[in-house]
Amino acid sequence: MRPVTPPMMYQPMPGTAQQPQMMFARPPSPPPMMAPMMPPVRMQPQQFMQQPPPMAFAPQPQMMFGPTPMMYGQPGPMYASTRVVSAENARGRGGGVDKGTLAKLDAGFKKLQDAKDCKSLLKKYLTKEVFDKLKTRKTANGATLLDVIQSGVENLDSGVGIYAPDAESYRVFADLFDPVIEDYHKFKRTDRHPHTNFGDLSTLKNVDLSNDIVVSTRIRCARSLQGYPFNPCLTESQYREMEEKVVPTLTSFEGELSGTYYPLTGMDKATQQQLIDDHFLFKEGDRFLQSANACRFWPTGRGIFHNDAKTFLVWVNEEDHLRIISMQKGGNIQDVFSRLVKAVKAIEKKLPFSRDDRLGTRGEHTASEGGVYDVSNKRRLGLTEYDAVKTMQDGILELIKLEKAA
Repeated sequence: MRPVTPPMMYQPMPGTAQQPQMMFARPPSPPPMMAPMMPPVRMQPQQFMQQPPPMAFAPQPQMMFGPTPMMYGQPGPMYASTRVVSAENARGRGGGVDKGTLAKLDAGFKKLQDAKDCKSLLKKYLTKEVFDKLKTRKTANGATLLDVIQSGVENLDSGVGIYAPDAESYRVFADLFDPVIEDYHKFKRTDRHPHTNFGDLSTLKNVDLSNDIVVSTRIRCARSLQGYPFNPCLTESQYREMEEKVVPTLTSFEGELSGTYYPLTGMDKATQQQLIDDHFLFKEGDRFLQSANACRFWPTGRGIFHNDAKTFLVWVNEEDHLRIISMQKGGNIQDVFSRLVKAVKAIEKKLPFSRDDRLGTRGEHTASEGGVYDVSNKRRLGLTEYDAVKTMQDGILELIKLEKAA
């Protein structure tokens, strides 16, 4: 179908497609320290549970809930990200850093050191030694240490505080990224993320045939396109160019994936309201992303595609180049994941994705909204897409078992 002429609206998305996710009609008693890998399960709390369930599914401390942003361009399963660069790149080949940037870096570092209440991973790992080593480095796209840390410097309440402006930043500024990644994901510098593997879909199932416990299921992944930096380094012309490449691919889908693309630029009010009602319309980034320059040239090059059945959705150039989402009512994990896999494969045939041999793909945001709970997979690195979803399924089945026994 032809793309529809649309968006200039940035309404919040109430709980739309943040990762593999399910909604429970009532929250089961949380099992002890089990299923750390579960993609989100959303459970509506009943009177017998007045407090949010403890993070029994995330035995390692994790910033799952609240406003804390994760690293932009963060590695993780089902996320396309970084590319392999040479040793020369790892030293920073982009040329010298200007005096103005160095002055801002010095001021920012001092601000971090003076902020006694700041608990971010940025402050924890940006030691004086690391700072002095990295402050004069620059990527081929011109990204400096300031681009990496400025959001965490401006927002001292950040949990992580660093963003990757381009793929090369993971190498050039590895002395900062590597310890933060290891702390947050428990993914060591010597670890390697496995290649994409969607596994045996026949082993997945409908976990709630009675339809009285699971309200809905959704699974999301993000992909970055080869040859482009991440949002903080994208130019206005690159935003347009990427949209021009992506739209023909999305609008060529047939069968259950067939649908319509709605560009954010010029969206009429009726279309805008319908997308708001469907909880599909995304908003401009929060203060963390804005501080990282991840929302420049808004809304140029941004848009939304969804299929006719509204069970498949793609966000174009929101926080990632592509966010690909599959969702439906009930607990049929096999159907939801199969649809996502079909879409990812179809897109990749025409638009090569970026990938790094060590870090693989970028990570996800997990959120808790309103009167429901998201139970999220803790591990994001070191396992395949199939492993993430299968572990979620196993955890959900255990939760349902406990719920029925309660």
